[in-house]
Amino acid sequence: MLEQLKKKNTIIFTIVAIAIPLLITFGQFYIINYTPWFPDLDPMLPPGLLYFFAILEFLIGFVIGDVYVSKYRHSTKNWAGTLPDKQKKELWQKRAGLWAAAAIIFALGFILDMISLV
Repeated sequence: MLEQLKKKNTIIFTIVAIAIPLLITFGQFYIINYTPWFPDLDPMLPPGLLYFFAILEFLIGFVIGDVYVSKYRHSTKNWAGTLPDKQKKELWQKRAGLWAAAAIIFALGFILDMISLV
């Protein structure tokens, strides 16, 4: 997995997968709190939304990898054997970016949660 995270495409995808949830989380918080557009609406707290996006990205990465493995196993009729190294690398390439982004977003949510408790 670590060698997949060093590739340029994976790094760019991971940064985008981190930036989108951060923009949604802090965008809704800023727009609802600091503009007069939605006076009766309470914003969702950033740590909760970040936890949600972290779980969502982890699950999306898991499902994408699982679909890839099931398609490979169905095409080769290799139901119980281990995956070849080429397919393992491709599987980690599909999962690595999303799982790294999920870990970073979860850590940011945890840090914000701890800051809000102080």
